[in-house]
Amino acid sequence: VMGVPAHPLMVHVPVVLVPLATIAAILMIWPSWRARIGWVAVVLSGGALLFTQLAIDSGQNLEESVKETKLLHEHVNMGESARPWVFLLFVGLLAVMVLSMWLKRRAAQSGTTLAANPPAIIAVAVITALIGIAASYQIYRVGHSGAKATWANVHVKSGGGEGGSGVLAAQGLGGRWSAPAFYTLGSASFGLQVGVQEAEVILVIMT
Repeated sequence: VMGVPAHPLMVHVPVVLVPLATIAAILMIWPSWRARIGWVAVVLSGGALLFTQLAIDSGQNLEESVKETKLLHEHVNMGESARPWVFLLFVGLLAVMVLSMWLKRRAAQSGTTLAANPPAIIAVAVITALIGIAASYQIYRVGHSGAKATWANVHVKSGGGEGGSGVLAAQGLGGRWSAPAFYTLGSASFGLQVGVQEAEVILVIMT
């Protein structure tokens, strides 16, 4: 995608959507929240499932062009193991909404009063919430293993320095230039930093 591998882009979608769907699954234990966000949660989990599959597919394509390591192999296996949990989260949320609609319709047809929060719906919602927690944890493990596989061999120094030499000359009111003055400057820095910079600069100071 615009010169960037698709896998890092795809993988961040389920990292966001799975925890959101899990929070929604927990809230759906209560009927008032179920009515407000039930189908939104189904859509979120469906999107998470779609992008989980896209992340796996794009990861397999990327795997062919990078050096294979033990950490990379573990990351691939974890990614495959996350898909069933996300799928079960989607099925569970959909089941809660379908079961809720079916119980309401059956109560309306029989002329009976449906309980505010039927035990069957509570049971499915609680199981779905637990599945969502497991799915979120698995997604976290996949992301952590991917970061380790990417950055394990990158060493970042905690300090650095910069410096250089220069010449300063000033033009007087009569248009004559002063004798050149030679300067050497330097500085040191500490903290997380990565990179190299080199530049040739000419400064014109107008006063």
